[in-house]
Amino acid sequence: MAQQFILTIEDNNTLSIFRKLASVLNGVTLTPIKKKKTKSSYEESLEDIKAGRVTTWESTDAYFKAMGAKK
Repeated sequence: MAQQFILTIEDNNTLSIFRKLASVLNGVTLTPIKKKKTKSSYEESLEDIKAGRVTTWESTDAYFKAMGAKK
């Protein structure tokens, strides 16, 4: 049964040693985990605008009334 471990290596020299070590060990592979690029709030808001996921109100009073806020 194969086991998986996540090992964080910050030093490039140490990473190089682990790569060499893995290459000589039978059944050991190193697979880098790539992080997905997260979008900024600004980028998400631009997508919302393009997709039509926006709501407009005539005034701030209309907005607060729609949100159920009382004066």
